[in-house]
Amino acid sequence: MVNSIKNNYPNQNNYSINTNKQTSDKNQVKYTAEEEAKISAEEDAIYCEHLRKNGYTEDQIDYAKKHMHGFPPDNAPGSVRRAWRQAVENATPEMRDQLCLFICVSDAFMRVNPDYTSSIQNDTNGYFKVIEDLQTYIKQYDEQSDSQSKNQYKWYNEILKAFETELKKFA
Repeated sequence: MVNSIKNNYPNQNNYSINTNKQTSDKNQVKYTAEEEAKISAEEDAIYCEHLRKNGYTEDQIDYAKKHMHGFPPDNAPGSVRRAWRQAVENATPEMRDQLCLFICVSDAFMRVNPDYTSSIQNDTNGYFKVIEDLQTYIKQYDEQSDSQSKNQYKWYNEILKAFETELKKFA
């Protein structure tokens, strides 16, 4: 049986997302659990330092780590979070301007598909599937006729391609 999530919201294009967890011996994760834990700890430290530089107290940092939502989610492996951070750091100024909107779109995707995160592999290979599914989701912007929507599609697609490029370094 194929599990899928289908968007049936009015005034939005319909799309289906295959939610089968797929594993394969040829898609082995590049890092051991210990290496991944080290990368994750490094990414956590970078995140906390970023918050400190922006005036957060330790209590506020603890709250942010528990309650803030973003992309990728906090439970993503360190290599995935590092790939995203590097994509953001290497982004053009125009792409950086669009990152907040992209995060809103990815959050909307997760709200429309509430069981999605439990259906993917939580490793680099799983996030290639996330990229593919987000690309399917953002096509609704390309299919609309106004130029702003088409520009949004272009920007979101560029952001996903940059993330995919960085993620390939960890796969």
